[in-house]
Amino acid sequence: MNLLNLWNTIESYLFPQLEELLTEELNKKEREFIQVCTLAELDQFVFELEWKRIGRKSQDRLNILKAFVAKAVYNLDTTRSLISYLESAPTLRRLCGWEFKKNIPHESKFSRVFADIANTELCQKIHEKMIISNCSKRVIGHVSRDSTAIEAREKIVHKYVSDTKITRKRGRPKRGDIRTKEKTVVERQFGQTFEENISELPNHCNKGNKRNSNGYNSSWKGYKLHIDCIDGDIPASIILTSASVHDSQVAIPLTQMSKERFTNLYDLMDAAYDSPSIHQFSQDLGVLFFWLT
Repeated sequence: MNLLNLWNTIESYLFPQLEELLTEELNKKEREFIQVCTLAELDQFVFELEWKRIGRKSQDRLNILKAFVAKAVYNLDTTRSLISYLESAPTLRRLCGWEFKKNIPHESKFSRVFADIANTELCQKIHEKMIISNCSKRVIGHVSRDSTAIEAREKIVHKYVSDTKITRKRGRPKRGDIRTKEKTVVERQFGQTFEENISELPNHCNKGNKRNSNGYNSSWKGYKLHIDCIDGDIPASIILTSASVHDSQVAIPLTQMSKERFTNLYDLMDAAYDSPSIHQFSQDLGVLFFWLT
């Protein structure tokens, strides 16, 4: 079942049944929350958050995972604001799985489970399964590749030392000393696997600078999100890096990630991705590329 048919099924059958059980009409945000939880099939991933510590096994991992989704859908900044909203919104609280206010876990438990979600990369696994299940069996027309700024309040890491950096003595080489030109990051990525390429990309917090759509430079502190969007503006492949990473350094890893999930005919990129290595990599995969200026 594709995404459109599943979406129509949710609206036609699930919403009326839930409204009858809850004895009140669902608002727009509550419907959006149900759609996201249904499409993500959260119950298939809750085993990733099984209790691994000493003591009584937790019974509400799925409920907290739903609350994590609600935090994103309702655009709540903090866990404390999420708990306050759940206490004041009985319909959303019941949709998450808690009948009464006293059943809502403490803030510390929310924080522990949210940390487990981040450490196990659960959101990335859910997203990958959704894309493969709905897009792997059909040919995608266009892949639009670009990046966007992600601001953060973390402390900046001012210096990043890569293990692959080659240090040389400064000055002119001695007579007879032949120096080979060091490969750029993009040239080195051309002959490496996806795991090797992704491990070399820094992902610490620092400052970034990017030219916006109006031609002006804008700077921010935080990260940069690199996205491959397919037809319908669906984000199919996503990589998070430091804000200072140039767009061209993530083109090949993004292409490798997308290749494992679906087949596309065209790559659409702007001038930031104009590199002979990226050209050749796309051609070897049989993909046509277009540059947007």
